[in-house]
Amino acid sequence: MRVIEIVEHEPNQNNKTMAEAEILKIMFEHNPDPAIIHDGEKVLYANPKALEYFPPEYLMKGKLFELIHPDYRAAAEMDFRGEMHEELFVLPDGREVWFEINSAPVTFRGKQMVLIILRDITARRRIEERYKELFNSTLDIIAVTDLNGNFMEVNKAFEETFGYSIGEVRGRNFADVINLSQEVADMVFRAYNKAFRERKNIYGIVFKAKRKDSREIFLEGNVRLLW
Repeated sequence: MRVIEIVEHEPNQNNKTMAEAEILKIMFEHNPDPAIIHDGEKVLYANPKALEYFPPEYLMKGKLFELIHPDYRAAAEMDFRGEMHEELFVLPDGREVWFEINSAPVTFRGKQMVLIILRDITARRRIEERYKELFNSTLDIIAVTDLNGNFMEVNKAFEETFGYSIGEVRGRNFADVINLSQEVADMVFRAYNKAFRERKNIYGIVFKAKRKDSREIFLEGNVRLLW
């Protein structure tokens, strides 16, 4: 399959319309991400980048979405109504590739079709998985909060130390969850503000907290910004 002519010039098109159509064609052909046009049943057009991932026979026979990983196929969003989503594909050569999928309706030859852009995010997903692995395997307590001190994520060390699951603390303020005194809570919030204001990490904050079972523990904490 090659990049098929996707621009047709109607007799009543003016020069401006034709120029805009040519620009769209060039953008489609030279898009650095795989780009395809789908009619709801099969792929009609594909740019050169798409052919680097998907064999022509899969595109022409409408088998592109059969390449979605079996574990994700049942939940795959295949209606392409414009929502951005991520899918794991298993390519014919055995490679597993994560794609961020963006789609938009287009009209071609008087018919409604869908333009689909697939961005390879495999490297990013691997970094995220590695981060998650390290996040949960470290023996140090790690908690991610917003600037108001409300929990967003905690690791396994936090759950094991304090006795709370992430579901019990997400959205709640850390000072309330671990029973900080007002004095200690103010000290930690000052560290938050300083870290944010000066754009630097704060180390060596020593304070007393309480577990879910009310046992007191002493901690040395650090405040680090996530960009």
